[in-house]
Amino acid sequence: MLMPYQDANRISRWIARRTIRQANKIREEAERLMAVADPGSIVPPLRLQLRTEELRSLALLFAQGDVDRASIVEAVAEARARLLCESGIDSGATSLDLRGGRLLLYAPDENLACGAAEYASKGFFDLDNVPPWDTWVCMSGKYLIASVPAQLVRLAQEGIEVNPEQCILWADDPFVSEEPVAKMLRDLTSRITRTP
Repeated sequence: MLMPYQDANRISRWIARRTIRQANKIREEAERLMAVADPGSIVPPLRLQLRTEELRSLALLFAQGDVDRASIVEAVAEARARLLCESGIDSGATSLDLRGGRLLLYAPDENLACGAAEYASKGFFDLDNVPPWDTWVCMSGKYLIASVPAQLVRLAQEGIEVNPEQCILWADDPFVSEEPVAKMLRDLTSRITRTP
């Protein structure tokens, strides 16, 4: 009478050993692939977007310590406008319509550079949480103000949500209402929403 149970037990052990062997083979293959893989070489899809190559050297000065960031942001904006003019593209500088986008604040001095925002935003933010320089508007106090296109608001939000030090936030965040930048943002927003 015990024979069928013993056979079932042997079959069960055989299946378990077979499953373990398959799992071990899969694990060994994964370890082999990870040994030859270079995960850091995978470029997030947005890492190169909104970062005009001609402005790179100027924009990279922003991350250096003891620099006049406001002057750098202004120089980037002027160079960007010049490049747009030279290429025949109307920059729309007379129209301040965000077209469904949002204003973003970045506090570079509060940055921990953990890379979480870059990963979550698929490269919209860089490793240092800096938004792409083609979105930079101006510096106001400790904040870099950037304009996020409507198509990228969701990805920027995902980067903001994982940013532990909260050095990136939306300009309409209630926390900002107590900051000196709030008045400047209200003035900027009123100019943006005004029809030309």
